[in-house]
Amino acid sequence: MATIYKRGKIWYVIYNLDGKQHWKAIGRSKEIAELTLRDIEVKIAKNRAGLPIKEKLSEWYTEYVEYVEADLKPRAAERYLGILATFISFLSTNYKSVTYLSDITPDKVERFKLTRLRKVARRTVNNELAAIKRFFNLVLKRDYVTQNPVNRVELLKIAERKQPRFLTRDEIQKIFSELNHDRYRPMVEMLLYTGMRVGELTNLDWDDIDFEQEKINIIPKEEWSPKTGRERNIPLSQEIKRILGQLKKKPGSLFRTGEGNRINRNHLLEAFKRACKRAGIKDASLHTLRHTFASHLVMSGVDLYTVDQLLGHSDLKSTQIYTHLSQDHLRSAVEKLEF
Repeated sequence: MATIYKRGKIWYVIYNLDGKQHWKAIGRSKEIAELTLRDIEVKIAKNRAGLPIKEKLSEWYTEYVEYVEADLKPRAAERYLGILATFISFLSTNYKSVTYLSDITPDKVERFKLTRLRKVARRTVNNELAAIKRFFNLVLKRDYVTQNPVNRVELLKIAERKQPRFLTRDEIQKIFSELNHDRYRPMVEMLLYTGMRVGELTNLDWDDIDFEQEKINIIPKEEWSPKTGRERNIPLSQEIKRILGQLKKKPGSLFRTGEGNRINRNHLLEAFKRACKRAGIKDASLHTLRHTFASHLVMSGVDLYTVDQLLGHSDLKSTQIYTHLSQDHLRSAVEKLEF
């Protein structure tokens, strides 16, 4: 038994196979849903006759596009779909016979991995494998394959990350001197004293500042959301209050151009790079200010869990890159002990 059903603006094909009910999202076209229904009915008939059911890669990719766009933020969806498009292009170029999902074996994924390794960084290759694995996990749930071919492909070994670059107090003062009376100085100070990501700062509105509770609320907007998608808040320190007190409080964004638009992050970056160049400071970016915020907190004795909450990391592992700073300063403190 199979039928089509419309939920909201999306048509689905509902069918029973091996005692399980399945819902297959088709899209907004009733005609395509009806065509898919007939195709599934043929496949069910084949299954009852003991014939193998195969799903075309091209058909499933089309369905996956809708799934990804509904499930992920636009930027992430674009990245995932770009990776899958690259993988499918590789398959069509190197394996003309690959038509169905079941044709994709661990050996083919392994060859893709080695081919990509000649073009992109090892970490990038691993991220691509993770995206392809996610694709097959969904296919596996729908019973179109019996195994995820990526599970049998080993990830590339990655060298340990370099310790994060952070600014010393002397470097910070040099940058402030170069940005003196510059329209971008308050933005640089905010990044340094809050540890916010650049996107969080440029999308910050006055309504996000809770002066009564003394906190900054990082919350999703209609056209933007934080990297992790989660809300968090940052306490208003005296320094942050000082910076905010220097700004003109108008409805909307904290930082706007003369025309009233949000300040472009690239313009902020250019101003910061110019200041660093004049100050003779190398290897520093706007993200370095976030590392500086975290590093100086850890060196001041703040525990990693608290730093993690302030930074808004998705898990504590991301914050553990600052562990060595904590250990170094604990060791320094012990060395001062005398009896």
